[in-house]
Amino acid sequence: MPLVDIVHPSVSLTVEQQERISERVTAAAIAAEGLADNARSRGIAVIAWHTVGRVFVGGKPSDTPRFDVQVRAFAEALTHQRRAELVDQITQAFRAEGFDGRIVWCTFYSLQPGSFGAGGGLVSYDQVQAMTHD
Repeated sequence: MPLVDIVHPSVSLTVEQQERISERVTAAAIAAEGLADNARSRGIAVIAWHTVGRVFVGGKPSDTPRFDVQVRAFAEALTHQRRAELVDQITQAFRAEGFDGRIVWCTFYSLQPGSFGAGGGLVSYDQVQAMTHD
């Protein structure tokens, strides 16, 4: 049930690049949460792209895009090792599109038990695992 927001300058990516990156990041995020990569898991893996007009670095407009990748996932799933692997895989998704990995920043927001709800009720990591595994 990974939820990923990617913030970037509006002119930095084509739609095709967003689609390829989204595919790679979806697969990596599902694996990081320990879910099966199937239609049920992909049906609840959401990536939202957010564009900003300009990015400033050191107080000055930057000619180089920056990508702010924000990942929300269940705290029980994202061990230190899984977060490290996910950062590498997200960075590789952008590198595959020709970007320098140093401009890809990842931030994790751990969903503590009882802090996520959908469909009118709270949803646990155990429920998502049961729902997405065969």
